[in-house]
Amino acid sequence: MSEPQDSPSEPAAKPEEVPVTFESLGLSEEVLAGVQAEGFTEPRPIQASALPPGLAGKDVLAVSYTHLTLPTICSV
Repeated sequence: MSEPQDSPSEPAAKPEEVPVTFESLGLSEEVLAGVQAEGFTEPRPIQASALPPGLAGKDVLAVSYTHLTLPTICSV
């Protein structure tokens, strides 16, 4: 009969999240200029997750819990 293995004393470290920027999303220079002109400084989580597949030509269905984010994504 084998002995039970000890569990780790500390939980596994989570990888550090890299902040997403509009620049890192692959927006065209024209769209990026418009986003910056409107005063947006960082993408909302829904924008960060929905824009890359949309820009890659994939269909995207996104749900947001704020009333401002989806109209912004749709207008970009």
